[in-house]
Amino acid sequence: MWATCTVLVVAEMQYALHSALSLRIWWALNLVISGATFASDILRVTDRHLHPGSHERFVTITQLVAFGPALFLGLAALFEPDTPSDRAYAAQPLLAAPGDDEVEPPARTSEATASIWSRLTFSWCSAILAVGSRRSLEHSDLYELSIVDGTDYNSARLAAAWRKEMASGRKSFLRAFHATFGAFFWKTGAIKLINDGCNFLNPVFIHTIVSYIAGERELTNAEALLCALGMFLSNTVLSMAMGQYFWRGYRLSLRTKVAVGQVVYQKSLSLDHKERQNFGTGAIVSYMQIDAAKLGDSIPYLHVLWSGPLQLIIAVSMLYSFLGPAGFAGLGVMLLMLPLNLVIGRKMGKLTAATMSQRDKRVKLTNEVLQGMRILKLFAWEEPMLAELLHKRDTELTQVRLNMLWSGLISFLFTATPVFVTCSTFVLYTVLGHKLTAATAFTSLTLFNLLRFPIIVIPMMITRVVDLTVVNKRLSKFLAAPERPVVSVDVPPPSADGGQSRGRATSSTADVTADGSTISSAEPLPYDGLFASRFSPASGVAAIELSACEFKWPAVKVDSKGAASSSAASSNNRAATSSTLVPDELMDGEDASALPSTLRQITMSVPRGSLVGVAGPVGSGKTTLLMSMLGDVPRVSGRAVVRGTLAYCAQEPWIQNTTLRANVLFGMPYVAELYARVLSACALEADLQALANGDETEIGERGLTLSGGQKARVALARACYARADIYLLDDVLSAVDAEVGQHLVVKCINGLLREWGCTVIFATHHTQWLSLCDQALLLSESGEIAQLGPPAQLSLPKNASMTSLASLGSSASLAADVEPSLKSLRRQVSAGTSAVTKVLAAKDTKKSVGKVIAAEERERGTVKRAVWLSYLSALGPPTVSLMLAVYALSQTLVMGSSWWLGRWSADSYPHLSQGQPWFYMGVYAGLSVIASVTIFVRLLVMVFASLRAARKVH
Repeated sequence: MWATCTVLVVAEMQYALHSALSLRIWWALNLVISGATFASDILRVTDRHLHPGSHERFVTITQLVAFGPALFLGLAALFEPDTPSDRAYAAQPLLAAPGDDEVEPPARTSEATASIWSRLTFSWCSAILAVGSRRSLEHSDLYELSIVDGTDYNSARLAAAWRKEMASGRKSFLRAFHATFGAFFWKTGAIKLINDGCNFLNPVFIHTIVSYIAGERELTNAEALLCALGMFLSNTVLSMAMGQYFWRGYRLSLRTKVAVGQVVYQKSLSLDHKERQNFGTGAIVSYMQIDAAKLGDSIPYLHVLWSGPLQLIIAVSMLYSFLGPAGFAGLGVMLLMLPLNLVIGRKMGKLTAATMSQRDKRVKLTNEVLQGMRILKLFAWEEPMLAELLHKRDTELTQVRLNMLWSGLISFLFTATPVFVTCSTFVLYTVLGHKLTAATAFTSLTLFNLLRFPIIVIPMMITRVVDLTVVNKRLSKFLAAPERPVVSVDVPPPSADGGQSRGRATSSTADVTADGSTISSAEPLPYDGLFASRFSPASGVAAIELSACEFKWPAVKVDSKGAASSSAASSNNRAATSSTLVPDELMDGEDASALPSTLRQITMSVPRGSLVGVAGPVGSGKTTLLMSMLGDVPRVSGRAVVRGTLAYCAQEPWIQNTTLRANVLFGMPYVAELYARVLSACALEADLQALANGDETEIGERGLTLSGGQKARVALARACYARADIYLLDDVLSAVDAEVGQHLVVKCINGLLREWGCTVIFATHHTQWLSLCDQALLLSESGEIAQLGPPAQLSLPKNASMTSLASLGSSASLAADVEPSLKSLRRQVSAGTSAVTKVLAAKDTKKSVGKVIAAEERERGTVKRAVWLSYLSALGPPTVSLMLAVYALSQTLVMGSSWWLGRWSADSYPHLSQGQPWFYMGVYAGLSVIASVTIFVRLLVMVFASLRAARKVH
C-alpha cells in the first residue's frame, strides 16, 4: 500500500498538479482506519483473558502506540493548506476597461490553497461570506478565476478532442465532450455513489435505534452508542458528499457552457460561406446559447440515470424486508402517479411556451413604445397605446394564471403523494395481519422519502437525454461542416528588424484550417487557392497577390414568403448591389451556379508598404474587393495570397457601448505615446476637448452621442492602434467634411500608416486623393479591372456616379498643393500629439460627467420593512390572513398524521380500537385526506393572491 502511495506522489510531481495531495489523503484514510480499530484495541488490551506476554497482546499494544502518530499525521493532512502549482491555478486577466490602472487585481482564490477539510466543508469561502455579512459584495471582492474554469482552457481542450474525433471519422460531439470532461464527470459520479450509500444507512440506523428504544431489540450500551455515532457520521458524510457533488456538477456545467459557446463561435468564424448561409445566424446563436445551456443544465443530474434505478432497487428490497408484500403498495401508488405527472409536465411545457410567447409580445410592444415615445407624444397616441399595452398585459396574466394553476397541481401531487403512499402501505400492512410498530413505521417513511426523488426525476432525465441526442446531432453536424479552404503559410520570412514587426513579437502559431493544411512561405504556391500568413513579408515582397481571381457572393436563400435568410442578408447587405435573391429550389441547381460573378479576372500585386486607391462607380464591387481580401467573399477561381495581419474599417462604423478610450484600445494594452499619436492622426483632438469627460466619456449604445464622422474616426483610430500590417479602408472619408478628410489623408492614411510601413488599400469616391497613392485601381460596373497603375498614367472617365480627377484638377497640381503638408508632416503630427497629450492630462481634473448610461441602482442590505408592507398591502389583508390560516392548518394536519402514526404503532387507545386496526386506520386516512385538501386550497389561495398583487404592483 505504501508503494502505491509512493507511485501516486511521484505521478503528482511529474504532472505538476499538487504537492503530495495523495500522501495527505493516505494519511487521512489511515487515521479513519486507525480510529475504527482504536476502541476494539483498548477493549482487547483490558481483557483479562489475554495473556500478558502473548504475541496478540504485543501487536495490540503496538497498534495503540501507532495511533498517536496516525492521529497527528491525519490531522495534519486534513488541515494542512494545499500548495498547487502554477499549472493547476493561474491568474486570469481582470475584466476591466483597457488601460484602467485604478482597478486593483482580484485576490487569489482561497480554493487554491485550501486544505482537505476546508474543501470538504467549504470553509475557504468563509472570508468572502464574512465580507458579505458586513456589507454588499462588489465585483472587486470576488476571487480570481482559476485556469481550469477559464474559457480558453476548456474551449481549447474541447476543440482538441473534436479534432481527434474528426480524424477518427466518427464525428460525434458527445464523444469529444466525454473525452474532454469524462474524467471529471465520473469522479463526480463516485461522490454520488458515496452520497447514495449514506442515504440508505439512515433507515438501518433508525430501525435499530427505534427498536432498541421501544424494547423490541436488545443492545449493549456500547452498541447503542456506536449506532448513534454511526448515524451522526453517516449524515455528516452525506452532507459533505452532497455538497461536493452539486459543487462539482454545477462547476462542470459552467465549464461546459463556456467551452461549447466558444467552440461554436470559433467554428462560425471559419465556416464555409455556403454552410454559413445554410445554418443561418439564428441557428448559430441557438447553438451557442440554447444548446450549450441544455447540455450544461443537464450535467448535474445526469448521474440520476444510473443512480435512480440503483436507489429504486435498494429501496424496494429494504421495503420488502421490513413490510413484506405491503411495501409494494406504496411503490404501486408512486408508479400510478408517474403517468399523471408526465401528462401534467407536458401540459406545463405547452403553457410555459404560450406564457413566454405572450410575454415576448408584451415586452416587444413595450420596447417599441419606449423607443417611439417622441412620435407618440407628437401624435397624442398615449391612450391608444396604453390600452393596447394593458391588453397585452391582461393576456399575459391569463396565461400566467393557467400556468400557476397547473404548477400548483404539480406541487399538490408532490406534497400529497407521500400521504397517499404511507396510508395505502400501512393499511395493507395491517390488513395482512401484521402489527405496526414504531420501528417499522418510521423506517418505512424514510424509505418512501428516498423513493420519491428518483421516481419523479428519472422521467425528467429521460426527456433531457432525448434533448441531448438532438443537441448531439445538431452540434455534430455544425462542427463537422466544411470550413473556408484557407491554406496557412506559417513560416515567418526574415526581416530587417530581427523577426519583429513594428514592435510586435512574431508568433510561430499558424492558422489551422479544416483539413489542417499548411504550406511554408519558402515553397512555391500553387496556382489555385487562398493562402494566408500572420507574418509580414520582407520589404518589396507582395503583401497581397490576386492572380486571375474570381469572387462571387453566394445567392441569398428566400422562403416562400420572399424573406431572405438572416445570415445571408446581413452579410450581403454590405454589398447589396452585388447580391442576388433566388428561390430555394434554384440554390443547388445549375441556375444558381450560372449566376454572374461579382468580381472577375482580378489580377493585382500590392508590395509591402504600398498605398493603393480603389475607385469605381457605385455597385462596381469596391467593398467586395476589400472583403475578398478578408476571406469573407467566396473565391471561385484564381490564387489569392495575403501576408500579414489585417485591420478593416467598414463603411458603417462599429462602435461599442463603452468609453471612447475602450473603443480605440479594443482590449489592447494602453501605451500613452502611441495612443496620443493615433488620436492626433485621426483628428480627434477637438472631439476630446468637446466631450464632457474626454476620452473617458461613454459613447452610448450604437454611438448615440457621436456624429457619423466622429464614429468613422473612432473606428479608424481603433484600426490604427491595432498596428496591423495591412489596412483595408472602405470609404472612411464619406462621413467627414472636406477639411477633416484632408487631415485624415495627410496625417493618417498617407502619414502615420506610411511612416509605419503599412500596406493600405483605400476605397473611396473622393478621387482627388488618388494622386497620393502608389497605385490606383478603377473597377468597371461589371466587376472587372478597368484601369490599374500609377495615378499619373490613368485616364479616368467622367460619369454621374464618380467624379474624375480632371474635374478636380490635374494630378501634378494636386500633388503640388499637398506637398507642403507632406513635408511638414512630422512637425504637424508632433504638435497634434502634444495637444492630445495635454487634453488627456487635463481630463483627470474633470468630474465624471461623461456617463451616458448611469450605473444600475440596487438596494443594499436586507429587504426593508416598507417593501414587505407594500407587497402585503397589494395582496390584501384578508387574503394574507386566509393564507396564513390555511398554511397553519395544513401543517398541523400533516404533523398530526405523523403523531397519530406513533399512537397507532404504540396502540395508545386500546379501549377504542378493541384490538382492531380500523380505528387507527380511519383516523390516519381522514387526517391524510384533509391535509391533502388543505394543501391544494393553500396553493389556490397563493395563486390568486399572487396574480392580484401582480396587477396592482405592475
